[in-house]
Amino acid sequence: MQQQGCSVSGVGLFYEQQQGGSMSRELRATQDLAPGDVLITVPLASTIHYIDEQQQQQQQQAAGSPTSSNSSSRLAALRRLQRSVPAASDSGRGAWQFKVALEILYHYCQGPASPLHAYIQTLPGVQQGIPKPQIAMLYPKPQLQELQYNPLIGDAASQAYWWRQYSEEVLAALPGSADDPFGGQLVTQEQLGWALSLAMSRAFGFKRLGGWALVPLVDMANHALASNAEIRFGEDGVVRMMANKQVSAGAPILLKYGSHDNANLLLSYGFVLADNPADTFAWPLDMELLLAAIYQFVGGQLPPSGKAVDGLKTWQRTTLQHLGLLQANSSSSPSSSSSSSSSEAAGSSTANGQQHQPEAAAAAASLVVRIGGEPPVSPELLAAVRVVLATERSSVKGKSLEQLGDWQQPLSAAHEALVMKALVGLLTVLYKSFPTSIQADRAQLVQLQQPAAAAAGGDALAAERHATAVQFRLGLKLLLERSTKDLIVRLKELLQQ
Repeated sequence: MQQQGCSVSGVGLFYEQQQGGSMSRELRATQDLAPGDVLITVPLASTIHYIDEQQQQQQQQAAGSPTSSNSSSRLAALRRLQRSVPAASDSGRGAWQFKVALEILYHYCQGPASPLHAYIQTLPGVQQGIPKPQIAMLYPKPQLQELQYNPLIGDAASQAYWWRQYSEEVLAALPGSADDPFGGQLVTQEQLGWALSLAMSRAFGFKRLGGWALVPLVDMANHALASNAEIRFGEDGVVRMMANKQVSAGAPILLKYGSHDNANLLLSYGFVLADNPADTFAWPLDMELLLAAIYQFVGGQLPPSGKAVDGLKTWQRTTLQHLGLLQANSSSSPSSSSSSSSSEAAGSSTANGQQHQPEAAAAAASLVVRIGGEPPVSPELLAAVRVVLATERSSVKGKSLEQLGDWQQPLSAAHEALVMKALVGLLTVLYKSFPTSIQADRAQLVQLQQPAAAAAGGDALAAERHATAVQFRLGLKLLLERSTKDLIVRLKELLQQ
């Protein structure tokens, strides 16, 4: 690193042998550290980075420097290729993960000729014994189903679709063409998957840079909610890792990647956290399932049509539609039937209703509510239940979604007790819809984490993925259990008023 203009002070990289033969690495303090101590410095030229072309041009114009043309035909081909990547659903622009992945592959295919060859040799999947990050996109279908959570399964399947399509339709046609930045080498689907896993799990986004960078040694720091270090990109174009609190010699150096629920951690980084405070259970609001739970646990009778939503009073329906909690065409007609035919890519509905997904035609109008945290249910779900259980229009008339969804502002103590009872019932239905229980998951997790588990199947990586999937779904069930207990506590408080 010193040859590349980098500096390292007070930290070192330590290796440990893992069960199954793989190695783990950990960045640790080699001496006592104080807040503000600079641990690692890496100039931008020593990173694998991608800068958004539009932002780069704006920065050059602001600095009064001319926009330079690419210095080589291969680099020019790389930039053209990066403009062709699939668009991200959130921005409509080319997905940065693909652009960074292509940057990684560009240097990887150069071999020793790349100035970053030494760094490339330390990357997971290249350095012997260090496996690539097992992000959800890379899970085989059987192990993906072990997650038991359609929102995550759908997201991973969507990522996998674009990964495979781009590999087959774009990268496979490059060797021998003028648009090939990889020197005639065929970039395989597996190699693109490897590069994408690194881009998602190891690239840091820097606002000042206007792009993303994989930073040597810095990217080996593990994640923790209580970090002891942070990274900054300076005006001088240098990435610095600094201690942000006292760190004792021998302690691991930890960065906070952000506040992510376990679904996002598994999608982007390939791991989950036990007792993750940011974790939530995302549920596409299904009024049929919600009303069925209310009828079962609070009381009521299914209307003759057999469709629970037809039991709503006109003013309740109008209020829910006005709040954006019910689609205007929700009725007993066949065209508005409950979601039961979602596409495979988005995750099919289960027969017992745990993961009802919206029909493709109505996907844009669907509302995802969240369960977990403080308060234990999202305002949208709370507002929907309050309206459904209201007996008089006057109690909800003129109130906004924010008012009706405010945990601290019940319509009345008696009414709120019914709301809590209904929510307890809904969470019970959602929990019971999982094919396995908390107890079964715990038993399976213990079995999978035994040293002999990998040897029995002959694949340590498969056993690790399976264990991660079980840990993920166990976390969701424990979250539902905690939220149910919180609702019961609230119910008891209301009944005592």
